[in-house]
Amino acid sequence: MNDALLTLRDVHVRFPAKRNWRGKVVEQVHALNGLDLTINDGETLGVVGESGCGKSTLSQVLMGMLVPSQGECVRARSPGSRLANGMQMVFKDPLSSLDPRLPVWRTITEPVWLQGHGSETERRALACELATLVGIRHECLDRLPHAFSGGQRQRIAIARAFSAAGYHFIGRTHVSFGYFCSGTNSEFTGDATATA
Repeated sequence: MNDALLTLRDVHVRFPAKRNWRGKVVEQVHALNGLDLTINDGETLGVVGESGCGKSTLSQVLMGMLVPSQGECVRARSPGSRLANGMQMVFKDPLSSLDPRLPVWRTITEPVWLQGHGSETERRALACELATLVGIRHECLDRLPHAFSGGQRQRIAIARAFSAAGYHFIGRTHVSFGYFCSGTNSEFTGDATATA
């Protein structure tokens, strides 16, 4: 049985840097060059490098937001998710990724709503459960995102990622996952794959 959640084979990503007068690309920037990678179920991967080395490009390829110029990216399909592969992005700046007009409980359950699962009552109960899991009091779920601190907003973003069927995450910074990786949350039982 293959437990690979994600496999990259000889992945190259190139961006046009210069075009001639006819619009033909004459120079390219090589963001990723011949990358091979396999992430199995239960593994955690951290990608570290200097600015401009391709970390963000790799994240976009892993999420399917960017198609490789060459090579192959194979993502395992999550059995409980109708949305592709059950992977969720946890953004570096939580405030910009949260809808300022939605109460937090709706934000947390947005992936469930997009998949067409559950009534409003079921989604609200799920939001309470996930909020407790990440350390947000369920009494606060009717508030808007601006009413929370930066750390609380990051936890809300993580709860939103948990509401999708899979527990596979891609985040821009280790701080996004520090709450769970530090072992301070004894209730968390899912397998989290974090790619920074």
